[in-house]
Amino acid sequence: MIKGPIGPNFAFDIGDDGVLIWLKDNSGGNTAAAVKALNTYQQTVGDTGIVEWLSGPLLTLNYQDPAHDSRTPDIIGIARVGVIYTSGSKIAEHGGFNEDDTHVALVVSHPDVAEQTVNATVATTQIAPTILKVLGIDPDELDGVRIEGTPDELVTARIDVHDYVEDKRKAFGAHSSQNDPNSWFTTMASQIYELAFGTEYYQLVRGTAGSELPEADLFAGIK
Repeated sequence: MIKGPIGPNFAFDIGDDGVLIWLKDNSGGNTAAAVKALNTYQQTVGDTGIVEWLSGPLLTLNYQDPAHDSRTPDIIGIARVGVIYTSGSKIAEHGGFNEDDTHVALVVSHPDVAEQTVNATVATTQIAPTILKVLGIDPDELDGVRIEGTPDELVTARIDVHDYVEDKRKAFGAHSSQNDPNSWFTTMASQIYELAFGTEYYQLVRGTAGSELPEADLFAGIK
């Protein structure tokens, strides 16, 4: 289904509940030619179970550019819901690229957590730190959080700015040249925004701290 239509430029593919295709040569118009061959096959030979082929700009909207990163497939096939590719028997898979797989609801229950609904798009990397914060545990206990941010030992001040979060958000929104009004960052639910930006972290680069570390007041000890 894949190798035949593409021909000698076909290199490798992975298929389960989506299809990832690598070409031997993705330069020039080779990728577009491969997609055209796949579409022609579906229109003239038979149903492939694919509803859309992603390549070029459509693919690089969410993934690395295969022209510069060979780990990224040159073409991604989005399978029709319910379609799974297998050489044997298989009743389920890890998830593909269609809406039902990439936009998944998450329900969290805890007796000490007030009922609320967050409709904003969030990433899976936000789940564990958010849960820890709700439970009163410092998210910096996670290696991943520390790797992505400033090491704890270098933070000299942690400032509670929850009362000013909405002002920060309005200020950011005023810089229309620096943000996309439709981005996930701009449309983030207020609850998540407050969790993410309700505390500011600072590192003292000159002088001595005015109180026990980490300081809770940037002006502590100033004379």
